[in-house]
Amino acid sequence: MRVATLEPEYFPPAQYFVPFLGADEIHLRTGARYRRQTLHNRTRLRNADGWQWITVPVGHGQFGRTLSHICVQGDPGWRTRHAKALRYNYESAPFYMYYAPRFHSFWAREWDFLVDATVASVSLLAELLGMDCEVVAEGSESPADALPTADPVTYKGLDVPYAQNFQGFLPGMSAIDLLMNHGPQARAVIEQYPGP
Repeated sequence: MRVATLEPEYFPPAQYFVPFLGADEIHLRTGARYRRQTLHNRTRLRNADGWQWITVPVGHGQFGRTLSHICVQGDPGWRTRHAKALRYNYESAPFYMYYAPRFHSFWAREWDFLVDATVASVSLLAELLGMDCEVVAEGSESPADALPTADPVTYKGLDVPYAQNFQGFLPGMSAIDLLMNHGPQARAVIEQYPGP
């Protein structure tokens, strides 16, 4: 059995899913340490002006705790704003009507812990991208061989350019962007990325 280990990210970029292509199982390390300025609790969506962050609010003083212990706290309207950002930025995208209900169902749920939202977001994207592997959440801390969570700068230059809803191509967007623009062909785009 082929297993890849990753840290969970919130609606991660397309590159995140490259290890899914050759794996039977993806293990998401929920015992990893929360780090600010990473994609643990935020992602980027393409918009007419470039891109925007959508962020899951977490309480103060949670830096360095394990992802499984990070509480979603703060602004209660974040889920509504994420759903509005999806509609505003992708309503004219070719596959918005096809995928939007699944994302809106995701944001209709209450999330008490960050890890539950991130694992569910990875699982949802993996399903919509047609990945054939099982996603398993693991509570232990990340081993040295785990593929780490990276910020968008790490992904810079690794994108395979694809048509986006707005003029030009901007790298490092959430895989939501790829799905909204390429639908069932999104996986074929991911298959063009170099392997891990």
